[in-house]
Amino acid sequence: ALTRSGMPGNSVAVGKVLAQTAREQGYKHFLVSFVDLFGVQRAKLVPAVAIGEIATSGAGFAGFAAHFDVTPADGDVVAVPDPASL
Repeated sequence: ALTRSGMPGNSVAVGKVLAQTAREQGYKHFLVSFVDLFGVQRAKLVPAVAIGEIATSGAGFAGFAAHFDVTPADGDVVAVPDPASL
C-alpha cells in the first residue's frame, strides 16, 4: 500500500525504495536524524548498504544524550527514515 505521498506504507518496502534510490543516485550514506526537545538536530550517518535494516528497525539514539527525561539505563529513542524527505 502507498501513503498519500506515494511512498510505500510498510518498513520493508520503504527499505527497498531507499536501497534502490541509493543505487540509482550513487548515495553512499544516509543521514538519519530527529530534532530533540531543545531544537538540536541529532543524527547518525548510515551506510547505504544498511538502510534497509534501519528502515525496518530504526536507528537507535540514547534518550539521555538527547535531553529526554531518562537515564542511560532506559531504552533508546528510535528514528525511522521517511523516504519522502529525500
